[in-house]
Amino acid sequence: MRVKKIVRLMIMIFLFSFLTGCQSEETMEEEKTYRVAAILPENNKIRATDFWEQVWSGIHDSAQMSQIALSEYSSDDSHGIEERFEMALLAKGDGMILFTSDSTNEKLLASIRTAREEGRKIVMVDTDIGEDYYDAFIGIDNEEAGYQLGKYLIEHYREGDKILAINVNASGAVEKRKQAFLEIMEEEGLRDAVSMVSLEEDNEERLMGIWQALNNTEEVRWLVSFDPSCTIQAAETLLRMKLSLEVSLIGFGESESAEEYLKDQTIRALLVQDNYSMGKLAVEKMCELLNGEELKEKQYYVDSMLLTAKDQESGSGG
Repeated sequence: MRVKKIVRLMIMIFLFSFLTGCQSEETMEEEKTYRVAAILPENNKIRATDFWEQVWSGIHDSAQMSQIALSEYSSDDSHGIEERFEMALLAKGDGMILFTSDSTNEKLLASIRTAREEGRKIVMVDTDIGEDYYDAFIGIDNEEAGYQLGKYLIEHYREGDKILAINVNASGAVEKRKQAFLEIMEEEGLRDAVSMVSLEEDNEERLMGIWQALNNTEEVRWLVSFDPSCTIQAAETLLRMKLSLEVSLIGFGESESAEEYLKDQTIRALLVQDNYSMGKLAVEKMCELLNGEELKEKQYYVDSMLLTAKDQESGSGG
């Protein structure tokens, strides 16, 4: 009987130790929740598009399915990215999903560098400001996007056509598209056919600037936009001036308005990107970084494609 009691006692001790160990492992798993700050613009920062709304949606959905506790620091006209970043720093989280196109803001850049040195993981979205300031970048290949717009124009260009390209101070991503477009124009010997029209920040001033440029430049046959809001504004202006049949608009950006303008051929070609996946992938890469995984790359590009009015008619992408 004594032996049986000892055996029972040993079994009970084993079971207790096993269950306690399982509970400890479960507790450890529960404790693997990382605190991540998302520091991105509100949607109204980008006129006439739902770009940031889609990025935020991808972040929210992905964060809910991961071990991330998300804190949101939306920037707006009153509270910029730098201010929001400093607020997020005070919270001392594990990582930051960040947008900034201000590669000349030395104070912000120094703060980002310090955050990384202190061990915080940085995932940059939309605009690549340099590898020294992030652990991963999520966006599109903006140079390739600019080349695609240029290639489309070259394929449909007729000798003597004048080209108006819209120049606006929007972001580093927009600037890269513009520069890539101008490079391919230079390569094809068409740079002299391109005139730049610089626009102000105010919406009505932009519309007036496009109107004046079209009115003052003879033989304009092409209007090119590298920014989502400018693309919509250019389409609106062409309709107001009844020039949509004479001037071919090619642009960038995805929205219901842009797609409608593409269907009625006010926009002839539209470069679109997968904004939702941009936010989703940013969270996924942040999780990998915080779990100690080594990323194979530092830049990750989401899908983009050039759509044309003919594609819309046939129901296919270009």
